Amino acid sequence: MIDKTTAIIEFLRECPTIKANPVFFNFGEVEDGTYQANIQSDEVLLNLHFIDGSVLKRYTLFLDSFKSVSYIPVVNGKSDENLEGFSEVQEVIDWINDKSNKQEFPDFGDDFVIEDMKTLTDRPALVGVNTQQNPPMAVYRISIQIDYVDLTKRIWC
Repeated sequence: MIDKTTAIIEFLRECPTIKANPVFFNFGEVEDGTYQANIQSDEVLLNLHFIDGSVLKRYTLFLDSFKSVSYIPVVNGKSDENLEGFSEVQEVIDWINDKSNKQEFPDFGDDFVIEDMKTLTDRPALVGVNTQQNPPMAVYRISIQIDYVDLTKRIWC
């Protein structure tokens, strides 16, 4: 049986924007272009159990993206590093939502059926800037929610 967290990280590594960058779980190097996945919850959804013993669950995680910060303003329509970093994270959100629309989900294994996957915001959330680091580093957060049916406690097939 594949671990759900591993399956999600492998799925995210298929994203063209993430593919060439390091992805860490829970903690790792804070450098421009790195990503960090953190589980928020994996819980039964509204205590909903089906008659066959299967359970509807919700897996929620944060994907943080670290981008170096520029103190150069946007001038004469020229993009700056901050806009480019934001746009790269937006590409990840768009990719996840596109995959969901096509019902192309992470592979949780045969005992789980993914019903829905979505990002909880349509834009990256800036959760902080570390100005003590050189170069300064912004952290953009994407919240991802996956609803799935857990078939491991089924009493019949």
